[in-house]
Amino acid sequence: MLDLVRSLSEAHEPRQVLRSFAEGMARLRGVSGYASLSTRSLPAGCYRITRLLLGDVWQGMADANPWANLQDLPVFDGGVLGDIVRGGVPAIIRDLDLPDDPAIGNALHGYRSLLAIPLYDEGRPLNWAIMLRSESDAFGEAEIEETILRSNLVGTAVRSVRTAAELRKANDRITSEVERIASIQRALLPRGLPSIHGVRLATSYQVHDQAGGDYYDFIPLADGRWTIVIADASGHGPAAAVLMAMLQTLLHAYAVEGHGPADIAGHVNRHLARKGIEGSFITAVIGQLDPADRSFRFIRAGHPPALVKDPGPEAPVRRLDQVGEIPFGIFEDVAYTEHTVTLQPEQTIVLYTDGVVDARNDQGDPFGVAGLERALHMCTGDPDCVLASIGVALRDHEPPGMRDDDQTILAMRIE
Repeated sequence: MLDLVRSLSEAHEPRQVLRSFAEGMARLRGVSGYASLSTRSLPAGCYRITRLLLGDVWQGMADANPWANLQDLPVFDGGVLGDIVRGGVPAIIRDLDLPDDPAIGNALHGYRSLLAIPLYDEGRPLNWAIMLRSESDAFGEAEIEETILRSNLVGTAVRSVRTAAELRKANDRITSEVERIASIQRALLPRGLPSIHGVRLATSYQVHDQAGGDYYDFIPLADGRWTIVIADASGHGPAAAVLMAMLQTLLHAYAVEGHGPADIAGHVNRHLARKGIEGSFITAVIGQLDPADRSFRFIRAGHPPALVKDPGPEAPVRRLDQVGEIPFGIFEDVAYTEHTVTLQPEQTIVLYTDGVVDARNDQGDPFGVAGLERALHMCTGDPDCVLASIGVALRDHEPPGMRDDDQTILAMRIE
């Protein structure tokens, strides 16, 4: 019995379950023959033999998969097995003598006792377990109840294993599609960092799942300015990645024409709001950097405020929260307000997504903007130092493997 239970637990396909059951019953009951029948989608009295164990030898159909190739198995009509499946109830036959059955010939010749148990699926006896022994009076009525329960529990195991196999296949297909989406999404991000005169850059991009909804970009303009974007689509996974792809298309089709941040924001918001994607929106900071005069003109659409750090450890950190309107894609008519700061040499702007500040510790406390500011106090302001300092602070705050959202950081320092 333990061998049977163990082998059933290791089965990953329905045929493995049935084979384990047949071999287990042979050991438990001294059964020397076993057949499993299927009447699925067949007229009354017709059946297919999906498994046949005679003695200790599995017949040719043993390696077939009746769930995948059921239509390829021959259909039998009538004979003793046809009478049994037509009746639809358990049956015991004693003194069996089948030298030449009209349906299956002499396949069961030599067996003198037969026990037939219906296996129910969707409330109907669509499958049958047929147990055979050479003795003429091998099966008694007392064991029918136990065998019915055991056989139908195995039938339940078959359905469970079959469902699990279908779920694995579906999950593999979904995983493959998500990996393709993630690959496309990564291709939409900048390939490496651009060379901007007088500016040093560093970025960190960590996704919650294979595909994420965070986005950043550097779009060069003809007059030497740069449009710099960081954004976060609501949610995460494939749906957020699709929103991010929509944003990337809208930005690159409009920002390259030299429009200011407020015009770009209005354009993006109108198009997303008109799509009316329920429950979806995008937060963003869109800025324009002019390396010639070190000005940074920006809007904020529902996004956490950028931070400006003065040079050196322990130097002040301030928030660029002078403007801010609602995220893109909620209401169509939103006027976004711009604000301009002039950056001084060795000052650093840090842009980030809410996955950074919303990271929680074991007690549920968020990392917060204050956590970011403390991390910035610990570094010089060099972009690489900024990412390293924030990364260490996040690892100290957030339990391993507990990232609940995408986390993106963009650090930009004026040389």
